[in-house]
Amino acid sequence: MTISSTERLAAELAEYHELSSPVYAGFIETLLTLPAQRPIVDTITPEDTVVVCRREILNEAIAYYQKRYTTLPVFYTFSPNASVYKAESDVIVRDVETLSSEQKVHIFTSLTARRPGHSGISFLVRHLANKNILNPSVEKNSVSRFFDEFTPEPLRPEDIMNMAACYNQLSDAESKQAYLGICKARLLGDFSYTHLALYPQYFHPVVHAEEGDILCEGGICDGKTSVKLTKAIGESGALYGFEPVPECYKLSLKRTAQSPAIHLENKALWKNTTTLKLSITNPTQGYSSVISSGTAEASCSTTSIDEYFSDKPAPTLIKLDVEGAEIPVLEGAMQTIRAHRPKLMVSIYHTNNGNDLVNIPKFLLDANLGYSFYVGHHSVWFNETILYCIAK
Repeated sequence: MTISSTERLAAELAEYHELSSPVYAGFIETLLTLPAQRPIVDTITPEDTVVVCRREILNEAIAYYQKRYTTLPVFYTFSPNASVYKAESDVIVRDVETLSSEQKVHIFTSLTARRPGHSGISFLVRHLANKNILNPSVEKNSVSRFFDEFTPEPLRPEDIMNMAACYNQLSDAESKQAYLGICKARLLGDFSYTHLALYPQYFHPVVHAEEGDILCEGGICDGKTSVKLTKAIGESGALYGFEPVPECYKLSLKRTAQSPAIHLENKALWKNTTTLKLSITNPTQGYSSVISSGTAEASCSTTSIDEYFSDKPAPTLIKLDVEGAEIPVLEGAMQTIRAHRPKLMVSIYHTNNGNDLVNIPKFLLDANLGYSFYVGHHSVWFNETILYCIAK
């Protein structure tokens, strides 16, 4: 008999006597019984299943299923026409806008790319959800590289305890579903359990930028999000952004040049003012982390939120995506948070300095700030999990 990954997880959890308390029993049962949002399958029945893909890989999808099946499924894509696919008599291609919620839908992504685009799959999932198609399956052979590149999180009993504590403090069912889904996805190394938010990242229905906000943004990357947020805060607001990677800082300066409300600093947010060594793995994408050895590719100056805003209007919204340095940055912002109670949007998906999915919610819960907590997951992969916080 084949043992499922969920059964293996249940067996591992049963070995931890610390989790036998009734306090954790409900959380563990809910975790184990959570179904996959997007089943990963390697076979379909073409007679009753339709295939959805992005238009630029339609020919690849058609060729793939022609090799595997004598009867082809119907293909759906965006604005199809004869110029984007090789028209053949036995191939039926329709516009994705004509899909109905009664149809059994299967997502196909590229087999030839080094890895399928997370944003492309996320776009398809969201688009289908807006048509009330909520649980499409995904072609396993087209996402195998995803599994090859991910190792499940080390499992510790204290992690499960803290997951349960965070889960129980979340303010709505949508947040609990999102948090539970990413927890199970990380524990199993299976992204099919992630629960994708239908609202845009950083624009939570309750916690979001508003007209007149003073926004502190840690980790600008390419400046695209900064521009979107600036539109929300309007002419009466201001955005102070911090980016330590020189290439990303220069790119952001160009992209935000037409936004007078944006003030950029080529430095990192941290718990205090100092100089840190950075390991930069991708200069143009902002993939960097703080290291203590002498093998860094660059050094950067830092400041804390408390220090930087000591002579400026206090931020009303703090957004952090600082590659695993979120807790030190929050430590350097505690005076501001306690005194002015800004909204918080904090990335909790990094693992280079510990399991942020657990550690950051625990840090903020232990601080007893009097906040409401929400979670949104914004990728079909394991990244882009955001903790949204607002003062009660």
